[in-house]
Amino acid sequence: MKTIGILGGLGWESTSSYYKIMNLYIREKLGNLHSIDAIIYSMNFESLQAPLKEGDWDTITKALIEKSKQIEQAGAGFLLIASNAAHKVASEIKDSLNIPFLHIATPIAKAIEKDQVTKVGIIGTSVTMNNTFYKDKLNNQVELITPDKEEQNIIQNIIFKDLLQDKLEETTKKDFLSVVSHLQKKGAQKIILGCTELTDLAFLESPSLFYDSTVLYAKAAVDYSLQ
Repeated sequence: MKTIGILGGLGWESTSSYYKIMNLYIREKLGNLHSIDAIIYSMNFESLQAPLKEGDWDTITKALIEKSKQIEQAGAGFLLIASNAAHKVASEIKDSLNIPFLHIATPIAKAIEKDQVTKVGIIGTSVTMNNTFYKDKLNNQVELITPDKEEQNIIQNIIFKDLLQDKLEETTKKDFLSVVSHLQKKGAQKIILGCTELTDLAFLESPSLFYDSTVLYAKAAVDYSLQ
């Protein structure tokens, strides 16, 4: 079993979700008291808020690479980043390492190809919705549909002002489902959940509509660790 390197804390809630999903999945596969062999570096998410607001991705990249290298030096067999948005600089992190890097979009692209979906929506933070790290992994025949600017602001506020603050306003789920509905009207057959915090909102309604990036990525990491 390869040791899974997990760069987490972005935020800690999603890291906790990854850890739980991986351990439940490996026990499902191997039985008994099996759990993952992992090295986790949980960053202080607050330390990245100022450069995020300023769009200072040089500082963010430097910090992510530094922690990724520490995970590698600690003995990880490969690395994953427990965050969608941080994959904006995935290529830079991958190039800095001597161990394999597992990209979050790879297992989702495989699931989309298996389902023969040709139009897929994406919902996540503004960084995830406005960058190409998902599109770059998809088959050229797949159209990636994003919410419009106003809807992106709605999703951003839901994530950072509601879910990450452990608050649910009466309008939170309604606003989320309105964005989902609009993506469907634009032709999306299924929707990528590009943010762990959105999972509960989505799955209360219709789990079959969504590709949950957290679940697919976590399970792909376990499968890779067992190869």
